[in-house]
Amino acid sequence: MSINAVMVALMVLAAGGLDIPFLRQLTGLVYLTLVPGLLIFRIIRLRNLGLTETLLYAAGVSIALVMFLGFFMNLAYPALGIPRPIGTLPLTVTFALLITVLSALAWFRERRESFIPADKRPFSWAEVLSPPALLLVLLPLISVLGTYLVNSRANNILLMVLLGLIALVVAFIGFNRFIPPRLYPLAVIMIAIALLWHWSLISGFLWGYDIHHEYYFQNQVQANGFWDSNLKSNVNSMLSVVILAPVYSIFLGMDSIWIFKIVYPLLFALLPLALFQVFRRYTDGRPAF
Repeated sequence: MSINAVMVALMVLAAGGLDIPFLRQLTGLVYLTLVPGLLIFRIIRLRNLGLTETLLYAAGVSIALVMFLGFFMNLAYPALGIPRPIGTLPLTVTFALLITVLSALAWFRERRESFIPADKRPFSWAEVLSPPALLLVLLPLISVLGTYLVNSRANNILLMVLLGLIALVVAFIGFNRFIPPRLYPLAVIMIAIALLWHWSLISGFLWGYDIHHEYYFQNQVQANGFWDSNLKSNVNSMLSVVILAPVYSIFLGMDSIWIFKIVYPLLFALLPLALFQVFRRYTDGRPAF
């Protein structure tokens, strides 16, 4: 409920002309990508998944919920006299009500329980601030700084350093040195984010092929405030383009170009983490990595 209130307050302030940079983007990313899924887990009492699986399932459920709720709004709200359902006010009110209802249900389901899993403890501060963890977290930062250096100075030296560090991390894990097995999931997702950003953040414009079609249809939805499903295109039938991207763009207050270049790579980085988790069921940590 606290993050719900903060998100609504940030949207109201932005509508009044006071947009708080970074805070709105970080809050909106967590609000859309994790909060709905985590609340649903509490409601259905899905426990003992562990940190990695909780992150993956929460993101998957949340993204699906965002897409299908936006799809429902696009169908139902015009009949209720709201011609622009994919707009700031309808989305803010709808998602605020959704999170409030889910929070109330979660509280009702667990109001008499106190549950802390004994065998799935989160990272300790000592582990989070350890040199191996800091090295892994440093990889996406170097990726961002490296792409900035390329865009501003046409110098790719930092990106070359990044690739060398990634190779070093792989060697450390391959020879079972420096990086403990508990940090392997963190290594996978940090490497994935760094590699995706070191490609997507080159240039301030979109580049590729399909992405321009996706940008066009996403922009049509955001400009019109609704999704016109009658437009004939396979891209126009993808909720991940015509619903998910506009919702992220509106809540985070970011141009859709940067949703494709920053936010979507974060979502894509969950795929190798999911594969690592699957492989780890059949072998130990190092071969899975």
